[in-house]
Amino acid sequence: MPITLPKKNAAQTALQNSVAQANDPHDRLARENELKLKLAALLSEASEVAKAEARVKDYKAKVKALGAEFAELSDLDDEETSPDKEIVLEAPGGRLVLSKRSKTRTVVDIDKVRELMGEEAFNKSVTVGLKAIDDYLTPEEKEDVLEVGYSARTASVVPNA
Repeated sequence: MPITLPKKNAAQTALQNSVAQANDPHDRLARENELKLKLAALLSEASEVAKAEARVKDYKAKVKALGAEFAELSDLDDEETSPDKEIVLEAPGGRLVLSKRSKTRTVVDIDKVRELMGEEAFNKSVTVGLKAIDDYLTPEEKEDVLEVGYSARTASVVPNA
């Protein structure tokens, strides 16, 4: 079976030539051109990836809707719908499986937890959401209790329209 290589467009060829001409690996322009070549390769895949992601999103929505419909139907039969059992719908070619129900837990008496754990252990393990801090503290109070910094940058490939 012959190997077929993709055709290079004029911009990719020009970039490759400028990269080859710059022998200094520390030269900013050469490094930038290398990055542009890598970006060009990613751009050729970007539309395919976007289409695949859209198909996966659509598929997951259909599975979720089918699962919800089947769960609603299954909840009518209490004998078969124990929260500790999977529920299965068999069909030719496959099956739909509704998972066991997971247990949820919610603290109902935080003061009692503090009392039982002790003040020091409680303070070491407790977490306060940033939204709660934003809701209850003034900007001056937040300066005293929060450290603010920057996260890493994220990269995304955006094809031209």
